[in-house]
Amino acid sequence: MSSQVKALYEKRRLPLEGVQLLQDAINNGVTHPKKHERKDLLQRIHALGLTWYTDEKLKTWFNHHRTKKQTTAQEAEATSPADLHKLTIKIPGPGPAFETAAEPSSAMSIDTPLPGGSATHSKSRSKKARLINYPSIKLSAVPQLVVLADTTQEPSDRLIETWATLLKASPYDVDRWVKDHKAQDADQVDGASGTAPAAMSGSSEPTRASEQAGESDSENERSIIGFSLPLSQLEQMSGNALSSRPVVQIPPRDQLLLAIHNGLSSTSNDSSLPETASQFQSLFTPYGDMIDRFVEDIQTGKLENMGWKFNRNLVQA
Repeated sequence: MSSQVKALYEKRRLPLEGVQLLQDAINNGVTHPKKHERKDLLQRIHALGLTWYTDEKLKTWFNHHRTKKQTTAQEAEATSPADLHKLTIKIPGPGPAFETAAEPSSAMSIDTPLPGGSATHSKSRSKKARLINYPSIKLSAVPQLVVLADTTQEPSDRLIETWATLLKASPYDVDRWVKDHKAQDADQVDGASGTAPAAMSGSSEPTRASEQAGESDSENERSIIGFSLPLSQLEQMSGNALSSRPVVQIPPRDQLLLAIHNGLSSTSNDSSLPETASQFQSLFTPYGDMIDRFVEDIQTGKLENMGWKFNRNLVQA
């Protein structure tokens, strides 16, 4: 009985001469045969005496061949040698001065193409630098976090969540980074009068960084090496240290982050509401003047280049 089943199976399996016909079609560029092409192939297969071979079996054979070829190509790409090598450097945590030191077992990895490597392939492997121990925090966000940690003794949960949202990071990572940063500063202060403080371990160093794949927006994600506080705060923190180097211009986004930070941490937010008409007028008149000037600039067309355009058809008489 088993020999009969085997004979039936072998009968229903396309023999080599039939496979050769289909393979010749593949070699001639027919990988997705149309109806008339399949009909021609079936006639040639039936001419070999394989009248049991149907159009469905023919379509199944071509589907299987395409799937197998695609799988083989993916495996070959996965096992091909990479044309990139790793260059490792260390970016130390923010301290009295920013320095860059080389370290073999570094925390930050930068992909650099080998000589003769494909520029297109290197571009497709571009990545964003992130902190190893705080994976949701980009390296470019470190200067803003320094401001948060250095200007607030104990940041509230609300402040942490606000900064995490604006920096597109998780509140958990931001909170841990701030605590580790303060711990590192405390160690540096303790060791200032004696020997140099011991190096922080990999689990608590806020600025150790690695690379993780992400959406490519390199223009908006360029790393900010320095961050400028208002001049008065910088003078309080560093004394006359500013006399030897210019003040760095604060980008608009960083100004917004600093303003929100100061607004949330300021005690003036707890002031009482106006109780009289005169108090209300003195409090909100400046804002009314600002709105009036803004509307006037729209009507006169001064803000058209920014997308604000006055439409008289929408104004009711």
